Amino acid sequence: MIVNKLKADIVQLLTQWGKSLFQAILLLFLLRLVFFCELFIRLHIEFEKILMVISGFFYYDLLLLASVFVIIAIPYCIIQHILPKFNELLVQGLFVLYSLLTALLAEYYCEVFRPLDQVVFAYTPQELLDTVAASTNVSAVSILFLTLYVVVWYVTFRFRNALKPSLQIAGIFFLLSCIAFSLFRYKSIIRSEKGYVLHSDFFLAVNQVSYSYIKISDYVRNDGEKVSLASIRDATMWWWSQNNSKAYCDVQYPFLRKNTDEDVLGSFLNKTSNEEPPNIVIIIMEGFGRKLTVDSPQYSFTPFLDSLAHEGLFWPNCLSTTERTFGVLPAMLASVPQGAHGFANRRFPMAEHNSLLKDLKNNGYLASFFYGGSASFSGQKNFLRENDISYIMEVDIDESNKNFDLLSKEHRWGLDDMDMVDSAIVHKKSDKGIKPFLDIYLTLTTHEPFVFEEIAEYEKQVMEKCGTDTSREADIIRTHKNIYASFLYSDNALRRLFCYYKSREDFQNTIFVITGDHRMAQVNDGKNSLRKYNVPLIIYSPLLKTAKQMEAVVSHYDITPSLSVYLAKNYHCNFPENTHYMGEPLDTTSRFVSRKKQDFMLNSRSVEEWIHDSLYLYNEELYLVRSNLDVQRYENEREKERMKDERAMFQSLSVYTVDNNYLKKP
Repeated sequence: MIVNKLKADIVQLLTQWGKSLFQAILLLFLLRLVFFCELFIRLHIEFEKILMVISGFFYYDLLLLASVFVIIAIPYCIIQHILPKFNELLVQGLFVLYSLLTALLAEYYCEVFRPLDQVVFAYTPQELLDTVAASTNVSAVSILFLTLYVVVWYVTFRFRNALKPSLQIAGIFFLLSCIAFSLFRYKSIIRSEKGYVLHSDFFLAVNQVSYSYIKISDYVRNDGEKVSLASIRDATMWWWSQNNSKAYCDVQYPFLRKNTDEDVLGSFLNKTSNEEPPNIVIIIMEGFGRKLTVDSPQYSFTPFLDSLAHEGLFWPNCLSTTERTFGVLPAMLASVPQGAHGFANRRFPMAEHNSLLKDLKNNGYLASFFYGGSASFSGQKNFLRENDISYIMEVDIDESNKNFDLLSKEHRWGLDDMDMVDSAIVHKKSDKGIKPFLDIYLTLTTHEPFVFEEIAEYEKQVMEKCGTDTSREADIIRTHKNIYASFLYSDNALRRLFCYYKSREDFQNTIFVITGDHRMAQVNDGKNSLRKYNVPLIIYSPLLKTAKQMEAVVSHYDITPSLSVYLAKNYHCNFPENTHYMGEPLDTTSRFVSRKKQDFMLNSRSVEEWIHDSLYLYNEELYLVRSNLDVQRYENEREKERMKDERAMFQSLSVYTVDNNYLKKP
């Protein structure tokens, strides 16, 4: 009788375990289908991508279930035997939680086109709230899909109650789960991104919940890891060998070198009429990538900036250093390495460093920063103040401001670009004509949520541009008409800003440097990871002797070294004898060539990418860099391992110099 009772208990336990397993399998499969439907409706991804989404069920979801159900098998049976009703509530509660997490992560994916990772640690709590409020578009469609994810759980719950699984099938599943659990390491598979050629396909296929958990837990466990001084010395010797034309100063300061760069801009520019140093205006346009559509665009949504590119010096193959705005000011204005969390985003005290701001102030320049949002975001204000900037535009949005209700209701970041430009012009007219000046502008309207006062008028212009075109490119533009309308609007705002500068007597002695902070993620096709850093670089000035387009690959890092040596050689400005600049003078080669050695930092503050001349490493995959920054998979294990070693060595130097204040000597 005892044997029969024991057998009955075992059968009951296996039956319940099998029901839970089969419900989980069905739940994950149906959640996959809802995820694809949401992407298909909201992002208009190709229908063929359903194969990628479903493949992830067989490649990631089943392996995840195998791992989880093997680990919880014994605790599950114990709780089921002692408290069967509680066990049922616990299991269903976890399934509901998983469904809700999947829904929230799908919403995040629809906004940034990649799964959530350790980016949650990159911002302060207030910055996270502001980002979520601005980026999340609560609509009837998003609410509908949130509901669908919960409905899917309910459907599987009802199915579970009607299910009578065969003990043989349950046993086979358990055996297969044990085999899969022993043969495969689920976390390693996720970390290595194996199985998919395109990273965009991997992001579609990967299990969103487990990817986020693994990335966040890895960050928490590995944050603060130290490297030995011996490895730093080895990395320093490697870096010096890669830049043997530079005269480095001290092994304790790996990037510190003699300031002996060549002047490449002087031959393109006439001297100012008064032979005084020229005014410099730097314009950084939010999300301004080289291509605002999927492939070669037929439409221009920045006609004014395009005209400046045709009349000035134009580098279409310029690279930013970070995936988001947090890195643009340190890279462009100080040419500093990233460190562990982004140079301007780390804990103070900030590492001592050279910068264009400090050096120009020492040469009599008045430096000003104009931005329609909060300059404190991502450490921008701290960086600017550390570099002794004279003026930072502070936006006062309170209940008396005409923009207060609109900004609060729509969770906008700050003033529309037209209002920012108008405020900047008012300030410029009151600056008492101090010369020369360095003016820095950072636009805002081309950032989520892509809302501004006259959006309906500009969206109408976007639709008129598309006309009756039925191409995929036109379809994408119509889908994201608010984004393209924002670019038309911001382009007009910059046109107004230029009209002001043209009205000034010193316009003829002014140099304009125009670029983007990073490429717009919402209209990036995801097939080429390097392209998300591809921003145009334009130098325009009445002083230019001729216009020229250069196809060579350049970087934000190259702007400060180029301007510094130009001013030193042509206007006898005084600059430090030694510098830590990561960049080189801008490459003015007409044909395509890549001579860059540079890392790239994701929004999560992780470094997965490294470019060295014509080789580009993204995580575990190696590519050849071709004309127009096209990339091609390159199967060469030896070169891939070398590139991985280089990435690791450079990152160790970056963290060491920034965190330990070893960029420049006191």
